[in-house]
Amino acid sequence: MKRVLTAVLAMTLLTAPAWAGGRRGCAPSCESYGPSCGPSYTVAWVEKDVMTYQCVLKSKDVEALVWQQKWTDKVDKGEALVWQQKWTDKVDKGEYVTYKQKWTEKVDKGEALVWQQKWTDKVDKGEYVTYQAKLTPKKGKATVWTPTQKKVEGVVTRCGSVPVSVCDPCNPCRTYTVCKPVTWQEAVSYYVCDYVKSEVDVEYQVCEWVEVKTPYENKYQVCEWVQVKQPYENKYQVCEWVEVKTPYENKYQVCEWVQVKQPYENKYQVCEWVQVKVPSKQYYYDTVAVPTKVKVPVYVPCAPSPVVCGY
Repeated sequence: MKRVLTAVLAMTLLTAPAWAGGRRGCAPSCESYGPSCGPSYTVAWVEKDVMTYQCVLKSKDVEALVWQQKWTDKVDKGEALVWQQKWTDKVDKGEYVTYKQKWTEKVDKGEALVWQQKWTDKVDKGEYVTYQAKLTPKKGKATVWTPTQKKVEGVVTRCGSVPVSVCDPCNPCRTYTVCKPVTWQEAVSYYVCDYVKSEVDVEYQVCEWVEVKTPYENKYQVCEWVQVKQPYENKYQVCEWVEVKTPYENKYQVCEWVQVKQPYENKYQVCEWVQVKVPSKQYYYDTVAVPTKVKVPVYVPCAPSPVVCGY
């Protein structure tokens, strides 16, 4: 508390205004306060040593308690029951039955009725009729038409062109000649063909078909199917299944699960939290006295003056 009061007093002294004789550095004159003011003072600033206090961050070496993990090795020993496979050899003996094919040869004999072709020679005799053309000469009359020329008179129309003078319509003084087509008739004589009918004696042939008989002889064969007894001998094989016994010996293994005691050793670690002292720094604030020089006002009374102090 004393340190705080000292600091406040020092700040008050540093910030207080100074007046001397109505001028800067003088106190106000009596006249400024009235006739009953009293004597005036002058201020003198004097340096003095003052003790001030400041907050300073400091540190110190200490030992701190911290929690750390501590691992401890442990071992568990004992016996555990485990299941294991146990294989046992076994043998099965006996006979198994199989079947095999047995082929036996057999013969069948006898007579079989078969159909065979039988060819027989035959002859057919007779006459066959044909027709032949026979030409016979004959006489007779025939009508013929004979062409004859006959002269006749007639009129025919003919055509031609004759020269004619024509006047040019664009130039009447000019004429030119053109050909004009004309027709006329003329009496002419000409021959025409005329056919005259007449009968004449002619010889001609008449065709007749005459029947002609020709003898023939036709030889041929006739096929007949007849039954014939034919001996046969049929060889074949018969299959039989015969039982066969075969001894066997079967070796195998049987698996059994048995319990066996097996020692074990289990290593593991256990974690514990323990307190350990470790070096550390502790920081704190401390108030330190610092000597400082400050200017302190000293008031000195001054003689009365007719001059009024002012600005």
